[in-house]
Amino acid sequence: MTTSRPDRSVSRRAALAGLGAGGLGLALAAPGRHVGAQDATPTPLAGHPMVGAWQWNSFPAAGEICCGPEPSTFAIFHTDGTYVEWNPVAGTGIGIWRMTGARTADLVFVFPDTDPSLKGYVPGTATFTIKIELDATGDALTATGTVVVRDAGGKQLATVQWHRPATRMTFETNPATGSIPATPQAGTPTT
Repeated sequence: MTTSRPDRSVSRRAALAGLGAGGLGLALAAPGRHVGAQDATPTPLAGHPMVGAWQWNSFPAAGEICCGPEPSTFAIFHTDGTYVEWNPVAGTGIGIWRMTGARTADLVFVFPDTDPSLKGYVPGTATFTIKIELDATGDALTATGTVVVRDAGGKQLATVQWHRPATRMTFETNPATGSIPATPQAGTPTT
């Protein structure tokens, strides 16, 4: 059984949070034109074959100087020209991309960690400036460029050449886990 405690006071922070949430609720419920995704003007990138989820391969190219095999990373190229990448070593990278041709693009993204190992975190930035070329299928790409590493104060520590292929993630071919069965497993709902 639960009993209320009328002597319990409300903190100023809780009261302000409640007022803020209530105000937000009123603003969202206010009459007027609501804008939805379908109302947005399509961007020039909407039909570009780069848009979607990708897996960067996990090993440096032959002859590349690096820190050894790296874990796979996963990225999303968004239709508005933004880019997000998740890396188990460096965390989340944020960037922008633009098309330069039917199957080519420029990409710039930044990670807020300069330690290339799983052992720790060192504040600073690793800024990737990349040229990308898609293959004829649109399901694989090759990226070449540089990584500029700076400490937390902005002092440049290193510039490293970078080269990686990547594979598009799909339900038919998921590069992280292999092929996903095309037919549902027994007991899997289909509707």
